[in-house]
Amino acid sequence: MRCCMLSLFGLRSHPARRARAVSKRPPANPREKFLRLNMEALEAREVPAVAVVLDYSRDAGGLFNNPEARAVMSEVATELGNSLNASLGAINAANYPGQSWVASFLDPATGYTASVSNLVVDANTIRVYVGGRALDGPADTLALAGPGQSTIPLLVGPFLPGWDNAVTTRGHSGFAPWGGSITFDSSEAWHFGQTTVGLDANEVDFYSVALHELGHVLGIGTTSQWSGLVSSGTFTGAYAVAVYGAPVPLAPDGGHWADGIKVGGLGANLDPTFDAGSRVGWSLLDAAGLLDLGWGLVPPPAPVSPGTADTVSNGSVTLVLDVQGDVYRQEANGSRTFLTSQVMQIASGSGQLFILRNDGAVFRYDAGGFGLTLTTGITQIASGSGQLFILRNDGAVFRYDAGGFGLTLTTGITQIASGSGQLFILRNDGAVFRYDGSGFGLTLTTGITQIASGSGQLFILRNDGAVFRYDGSGFGLTLTTGITQIASGSGQLFILRNDGAVFRYDGSGFGSALATGITQIASGGGQLHARRNDGALLRYNGTSAFSLVTLTGVSQIASGAGQFFILRNDGAVLRYNGSTGGYDNVATGIAQLAGVQGFILSRNGNVLRYNGFTGGFDVVTSSATHLVMGQGIAFIRRSNGDVLRYNAFTGAFDVVASGTADLAVGQDQVFYRSTAGALHRYNGFTGSFAVSVASGVIDIWSIAGQFYYRDTSNSAFRYNAGVYVAAP
Repeated sequence: MRCCMLSLFGLRSHPARRARAVSKRPPANPREKFLRLNMEALEAREVPAVAVVLDYSRDAGGLFNNPEARAVMSEVATELGNSLNASLGAINAANYPGQSWVASFLDPATGYTASVSNLVVDANTIRVYVGGRALDGPADTLALAGPGQSTIPLLVGPFLPGWDNAVTTRGHSGFAPWGGSITFDSSEAWHFGQTTVGLDANEVDFYSVALHELGHVLGIGTTSQWSGLVSSGTFTGAYAVAVYGAPVPLAPDGGHWADGIKVGGLGANLDPTFDAGSRVGWSLLDAAGLLDLGWGLVPPPAPVSPGTADTVSNGSVTLVLDVQGDVYRQEANGSRTFLTSQVMQIASGSGQLFILRNDGAVFRYDAGGFGLTLTTGITQIASGSGQLFILRNDGAVFRYDAGGFGLTLTTGITQIASGSGQLFILRNDGAVFRYDGSGFGLTLTTGITQIASGSGQLFILRNDGAVFRYDGSGFGLTLTTGITQIASGSGQLFILRNDGAVFRYDGSGFGSALATGITQIASGGGQLHARRNDGALLRYNGTSAFSLVTLTGVSQIASGAGQFFILRNDGAVLRYNGSTGGYDNVATGIAQLAGVQGFILSRNGNVLRYNGFTGGFDVVTSSATHLVMGQGIAFIRRSNGDVLRYNAFTGAFDVVASGTADLAVGQDQVFYRSTAGALHRYNGFTGSFAVSVASGVIDIWSIAGQFYYRDTSNSAFRYNAGVYVAAP
């Protein structure tokens, strides 16, 4: 009989929650001979996607009785199948009189070889038997997978060459299995989410494992074509070499990329190990491996990073920052060379190119890379008048000069931004200034709560909800009103209107709403996110719409230290991971979020600050009851009634008021109510709560970015651009 038998790979997890793949083979029939499938060049023609049909009939362990497990498995099959191009012929013995064949595979129900005679496989389709059973317990083997075996028994009737081709090659020039099988360990702590929201550190991401195993079914590491391209411990397929830039190092088993391999700063799914509590997507290198096996891909992979967020040049070198935080050098031939990752911003100045890393460190491009750290503790960098400026986390602004950052230009600054080739600053009292070549002179405008850049222009949000654009000499006509937030993302400007609608500036104005029912927008890690009023989280897709990240469970979102955070209803805080595109669980038991430096308030009263070096949170102070952000500063109220303001220079909180009963924020202004019923507002210019607002106040609160108070007559008032108007 003639057959094709292929190897099987299992994914393992070590006690340290590292997953490793090992090779296994189903038992061979000694009477069978093995056919080597010859690899030919991929034909240049239009070919359809491949349908991956999932068969759960062998799911003896009932793992896929869980609809969430089926949903993720279906998502993986659809995503990977739709990315493939191939003309696979049907396998149907009824079309070949007197002929038969046997499909064999590792049975997910038993672990032994199972066979199906004359299995009918439709054109452009592969069938994958999927199931779960207890393998060897948690933290060891996660799954087993591989392509199936095709056997044509010894002929009784006349030999039909077309039948042999239909079974063994399916009329395709590359690897063309009928399908295969995947067995998952039902005893594992699986995360069955379609996103990483809720993925805990001790859970195994089912999406990542399913993607990995389906890659083995499609031939990566499990076919004779693959082994024919292995030489001296490297994979020499032309597509993979083009993506990696050299023969690709392999793991000792020969069926996976070398442990820890990266292309463009991103890891590969077919790495032999991965960490629990994390998601690993399908990479360019994984896709190139399929191309080298003869699969076509839609679209073909290109060794570039997706989603450009910003581009800067000094005339001779051009740097590109993508939305995942990776920085590339644009080459003359159109290709890109990866330089570094975990970058928030890129900018130019004095003929030099600079980057701001997620941990607040600034570097200058030099000799083809980024060498010594120029400075640390930086929250923003921006260009203006051909020079580079930085904003330190204590509110001080510096200009790059003679190889470093010298004298302080100004202090008390909450934001810096570029627009129309100029640099602008927002002071903590709401005043906006422009750098005039020697310093910051006349005030351009006041009463501003936010500034932001988009499409190369500067925009401001006034405390009455009006948005303006700098027109070259000042802020002229009002672009729109009723706005509660503005934010930048993917190099564009977005606004949130007080009715919950989000708009994007299109070069001339704000067109149709991109999303509705939104309560917050925030940018961080190069992405713009939105929280919907039902607790859903959305992320802007970089082109024209918002994509759903999770349906519910998000109570707050915030940006801080260049990062984006979400607070879930269960008290878990997750940070957007620009490298993976997922969300990492970084804290639990949290009551509130605030931006600026990435502060969170735990339920036990501890205030924590995000540490960009460790990726975790450090306790800054304790006994807190409130945490708010206003005028670019974090404030807390302690249980003893003290209000403290964060001092970015010392890294501690300083007492600025005592005898308080409550603390709230609205329109970027911070208020406290004293135990005697007096209402005070923080004055960013004096650095104290010097503004006395009212007496006889019995309650204060914030809703949708607005501040309200109620007095002893039960009358309610709302803060509006320096005045207090009656509220219903």
